[in-house]
Amino acid sequence: MDNKAFATEFYEFLKTNDRHGDYDKISEEKIIAEINGYLSDFQWVKRIIKDFDEIINIFIVYKYNIADIQQIVDGLREIAAKLETEQNSCMVGEPD
Repeated sequence: MDNKAFATEFYEFLKTNDRHGDYDKISEEKIIAEINGYLSDFQWVKRIIKDFDEIINIFIVYKYNIADIQQIVDGLREIAAKLETEQNSCMVGEPD
């Protein structure tokens, strides 16, 4: 899945779970563009994965369904792997 497609999916997840209507106040395109921008930051993606893993662990303890959250985390892990590969290939090509 490419970053734009994932950003759209992540936006839909956030909007669906937005109890306060915050995502109705800002245009969908603007939010998706912002999320897409963050998806090129390897450290941000790793931090969000860690945060979601903690949420999943809490949900499991209280026996909530985590399928939707797990799908988001799986997508983030895919993006993180791609970013790590890009980062490692850049490091290999750098002269001493």
